[in-house]
Amino acid sequence: MKQLRKTFKKFSVVILVFALWGCTEVESLLPSVTADFTVTEIEGTGTVKFINTSEDASKYEWDFGDGTTSTEINPVKTYAATATYAVKLKAINTAGASDAIEKNITVEVPVIEDDPEGSIEACDGGDLVNDFETDDDSIFSNFGGGVGTIIDNPDTSVNTSAKIGQYVKGAGEVFAGITIE
Repeated sequence: MKQLRKTFKKFSVVILVFALWGCTEVESLLPSVTADFTVTEIEGTGTVKFINTSEDASKYEWDFGDGTTSTEINPVKTYAATATYAVKLKAINTAGASDAIEKNITVEVPVIEDDPEGSIEACDGGDLVNDFETDDDSIFSNFGGGVGTIIDNPDTSVNTSAKIGQYVKGAGEVFAGITIE
């Protein structure tokens, strides 16, 4: 029993020494996170390029102020309506520390007016009728980047035609044009 007490006392002293002097607090600090960004609006499109200028972060959470979000570093966003949006960026480092910033941006989305006369001016100065009806997809001559088709009109409040033309640009394709014959 004496031997056990001696061993316990030595063990207690060793633990006390480690507790007081043997262990030092080592704290590896990551640099503090600074969230920031700039914006560039592509004029006349409603599209905004967000350039992330945050420092010492590895993860990003964007809130574009219209109910949509992104985790991209430098996202590009196309807004549906002209308005002022409160855009928020949260920048997070690997330890979980974060910083956030909010900026108000005003975006102007172009409005395409209906032609009350039922025609629009063609490039050569003539009239191009835009109130025809057909079920024949062959009226479209596609060149470069997309396909034109005839579909059921999804919104007759804008155009009362039963069928309308739809042009779909292929992913990654540059729009070159379409001809309606």
